[in-house]
Amino acid sequence: MMVLITGGSKCGKSSMAERLLQQFDGNKYYLATMEPFGEEGKLVVDRHRQMRAGKGFQTIEQYTQIHQAEVKPGSGVLLECVCAPMKCSLLRDRTEKEMWYSACSQISGSWHKFASCWY
Repeated sequence: MMVLITGGSKCGKSSMAERLLQQFDGNKYYLATMEPFGEEGKLVVDRHRQMRAGKGFQTIEQYTQIHQAEVKPGSGVLLECVCAPMKCSLLRDRTEKEMWYSACSQISGSWHKFASCWY
C-alpha cells in the first residue's frame, strides 16, 4: 500500500504519516531529505530528530539519490519530503533540461525501489 499525504507547510503531514506508519508491524524507516543549510537549517533538523526519538523509526538522512537508500524489503518507509531531493538536484551545475530530467528520474526511480516497502 502506498499513501500520499499532501498539504501546506507545517500543517501536520508528517505527524499524520507517522501515526499511519505506527500501525505497521515491520521495520519502519524515516527517509529524511532536508539538507540543513546554515544554523537555522541545523536547528530544524535537530528538532525533527528529537520529535522522531522513541517512535521506532530508523532514520536515513539522504538528501539526494534517495533511490540509493538502503531499506529492507517489506519495510514501511516514510519519505519526509519529495521536494527536497528535487531541489538538491536542481541546484547542481547542469542545463535546465538536465536538472529536470535528473530530479524527475530520481523520484521515479525511488518509487520503483520502494514500491514493495511502502505502507
